[in-house]
Amino acid sequence: MSTAPLAPHLLFPLEALCYDIAAGVTFSAIYNSTDSANQNAFALRVSVSGGSYGYWNGTDFSSASVVWNAVATPDTGMFFVSVPAGVLANGHVYNWSFASQESGANLKGVFATDSTFTSQAAPTVTVTAPTGSIALIEPTVTWSETLAPSASQTFYRVVVESGAYGVIPFSGTSVWDSGVVPSAALSAVVGGDLANGVTYRVFVVITETGGQASAWGYNTFTVT
Repeated sequence: MSTAPLAPHLLFPLEALCYDIAAGVTFSAIYNSTDSANQNAFALRVSVSGGSYGYWNGTDFSSASVVWNAVATPDTGMFFVSVPAGVLANGHVYNWSFASQESGANLKGVFATDSTFTSQAAPTVTVTAPTGSIALIEPTVTWSETLAPSASQTFYRVVVESGAYGVIPFSGTSVWDSGVVPSAALSAVVGGDLANGVTYRVFVVITETGGQASAWGYNTFTVT
């Protein structure tokens, strides 16, 4: 006898975290059958800050009523929807959920309790000093930042390397590492003397409110 499936187990985006969705976002969940029948359709809903739901129709969330999308998922299997760029936008709190339909008698299950995430642009960092030739053996590293609206810098990390460094740290010879520092400061003094006549690369990464990290920024300088 066919029975309706349970609510799916929501996987991603993770509850209460922040994501940059300018390039799109993937929603995923686990199908929970009650009779070992496969899932043959799902429904995905999204709302902004608990407002009216829009339902995924294969293209966008413009439908105001539930849309069932064909899929083939075994019991406890994962299914997902990749929403392309431009459908959803940064700067919102989104509520979202899936529901499942089983293949035995096309019985529809309930939507899972909504999960919530915040969409916001990831931070960027630009290392402004030191650069070029400097006469200091314990220079101050400075950087500028671009953050999402209302976000603040929450952590930074500074790494200095010599030798065969690349565009991200940990391929060269480590000279100094600040570790992850909880701070909104835009500067840090290199601890430990640098050697005269050596060229170094300094790397900086920052994290903003919501836990999003920037890509590594860097500058190259020589102690003279």
